[in-house]
Amino acid sequence: MNRIKVISLLVIVIVAVMVPYYAYLYFPNQSEASLVSNFQDQIYNTRLGTASIFFQNSNNLTSTRVVISPSSLNFMLGAGVWTTTANASWTTSDWNYYNKAGFEYEQIWTTWRLIEPSQNRFDFSSVQGQIDYVKSHNPNAKFFARLQGITLDPLIGTSLNDCMPPPFTNFTTSIPSDHSTYLAEVASYVRTLAAKYAGQIDVWITPIEINRIDLAMAAFNMTNYPWTLQDAIQIDLTIASAVKQGNPNAIVILGTSTPLSRLQTNDNTRMDPIDFEWNAIMAGVPFDDVAVETYQFSGDITYWYEYLSKMSTLNRPIFINEAGFSSAGFDYAKLESSTQAQTDWYNGILSLSLAMRSIIGFSFLEFKDRTVQERYSQFETMGLVDLSGEPKPSYYTILSLLNTLTRQNQTISPDGKVTIRALPGNYTIKTPTAQGQFQIIENQTLTYTAKPIANGQIQLTLQNSATSISSSNQNSNQETTTQLAVFVTVDNHDITT
Repeated sequence: MNRIKVISLLVIVIVAVMVPYYAYLYFPNQSEASLVSNFQDQIYNTRLGTASIFFQNSNNLTSTRVVISPSSLNFMLGAGVWTTTANASWTTSDWNYYNKAGFEYEQIWTTWRLIEPSQNRFDFSSVQGQIDYVKSHNPNAKFFARLQGITLDPLIGTSLNDCMPPPFTNFTTSIPSDHSTYLAEVASYVRTLAAKYAGQIDVWITPIEINRIDLAMAAFNMTNYPWTLQDAIQIDLTIASAVKQGNPNAIVILGTSTPLSRLQTNDNTRMDPIDFEWNAIMAGVPFDDVAVETYQFSGDITYWYEYLSKMSTLNRPIFINEAGFSSAGFDYAKLESSTQAQTDWYNGILSLSLAMRSIIGFSFLEFKDRTVQERYSQFETMGLVDLSGEPKPSYYTILSLLNTLTRQNQTISPDGKVTIRALPGNYTIKTPTAQGQFQIIENQTLTYTAKPIANGQIQLTLQNSATSISSSNQNSNQETTTQLAVFVTVDNHDITT
């Protein structure tokens, strides 16, 4: 009898312990699926626009098949090609998959010590080589540039010297007493680079993870601070101002990082992206949008909805410059293979991004799996295509989502009409013998008349007027100030200086 009581008690304890665990697994998954469904409903109800196209003299066009595809979306959509390392491993098949998905924006790496190896002597081959490589496979590509190597940058390599700004800048691995020489060289370099590539690269991201000094220190086992958080704001102020001077039409995106974890708080070596953005705004940094890195290890879709909603309250458009989820192994949080978990998470985070008006772009960390430095090995399998070039389930899910929102095959009706509802942007409509260009504007209906003209072109004339979608460069005329803000936070973290 006593043995039965002990066993019964043990079962009760085990069930009591396990039930909350399974409840945690089950209910968030159900609520997350519902949340993602709501995001997709929001896309259709608010983010899409409509174009009604009437073909003149359409008697001979009834039942003619037309194909509608995007030529340039207003939403910045991309996936990492990693042009500095991937050239030899990418095949024609990889590019076909990439282009079929409609990815348009590609990142360009700009490593300072490669571009300006000695003072005022520039070598742009590393930048131009990346542009030329991508353009040769995707002629419609657009670019955003990551300003790398402005501070100590562990993303560039494993050598401390290779990761630092050029020697002539007076940048040291411990905080110098005078940053003036360094800041002057930063301004000169960035201004020159922005002016050189005006028209080719018009979107610039200030150094990512500059708000995470601790990451650089950990990467190189450092005990000294190479810069402070106050320095980070001043560096971004210098960079953003220089970009605008070199190319007044450029869009400046404030680089940040992943959010701090629930176990971390702001301190002298790190600051959450929302707090860092707030301080940049208070300091008068002339940036237009803010970048944030979204990874599954930071949280599920519910977490990201809450975080990005909070970030949106600062009233700067958000660009998700990195998004990633490994497809390797087994996801114990969801009790499913990581391949399926990656598919669900990518579908959710992209749906969230397309549904929220405050988000103006999204870039997958990598399109194809790759071999990277050992300390970044967890990022090797975040691609939509595996190392052999075989698309993963996540690729087909993302392709289906995007095609539903941007591509249509239709038949011209007896009254000569075709109606398209899709994401905002510029589109191409093709018949078997001709093609033309038209625009779709968010949450508006535009009416066009279509008339075939010479050289296989369709002339589309807008019959009603509508306000064009404004560029995300909404703060380009913002006055620049050199005054540094006193550090304040929006999360009650006491780090005021």
